Amino acid sequence: FRSYDYLIHLGNTLSRKGNQTEAIEIYQRYLKLDPYHRNTYNNLGNAYEAQQNYEKAVISYNKAIELDPRAAPAFLNLGNVYMKMKEIDQAIAAYLKLIEINAKYPAVHHNLGDAYNARGEYAKSNAEYLIASYDLKAKPLLYQKMGYNYFQLKEYDQALSYLEKIFGLTEEPGALYQTYKYLGNIYFQKGKEAGWDLQFLEQSLNMWEKAYQINSTEDVIKNNIRQLDKQINLLKISKGSAVSK
Repeated sequence: FRSYDYLIHLGNTLSRKGNQTEAIEIYQRYLKLDPYHRNTYNNLGNAYEAQQNYEKAVISYNKAIELDPRAAPAFLNLGNVYMKMKEIDQAIAAYLKLIEINAKYPAVHHNLGDAYNARGEYAKSNAEYLIASYDLKAKPLLYQKMGYNYFQLKEYDQALSYLEKIFGLTEEPGALYQTYKYLGNIYFQKGKEAGWDLQFLEQSLNMWEKAYQINSTEDVIKNNIRQLDKQINLLKISKGSAVSK
């Protein structure tokens, strides 16, 4: 234990408490004494990232990687900060490099799935989410994202399959709200593509109403319910008139 190693602990404590400017000063002070300490460059990157100083965060993470080309945390952090910078290709490259180093590293497949999603590559995104779904705590969110991706791919039955699994995994209101909302969207699209099929439209209305019961503050859901209810009634009247003729 070197006399100045206490600076690492001090910097980490300051950073955890949100005192990033002071933490950065401490890390920089330490690196003057030991310029080859990979973890301190990684922690310095975290502090810069917390300040939204993403360019300096990238420099710090790359320095950690330069010192240790197998520095898994630095590759994950580098990918994450590139995502925040909307540099999706760079993020994907960092995540893929991390998978080469350690394919089981926590969060990497989930984050890579997010990156592919941002690039509109929904099939690749779902492949990564599926690998990440071994994490039981993350399963509801992953299934929700997979449902969204399958919806974008117009694979509606697959989307429904993953979204419906969420109900047995969580009772968290936010997760249930988003799930009912997505289900409503899918049933509406199925109804539209089936020539305004009443059964699908009524299922859509039922899902949106359940979402609204959980969160009645979102105007989009309220408007969807009002407009779809009106549309369903008009379709019923139209079908009734057609039969009577």
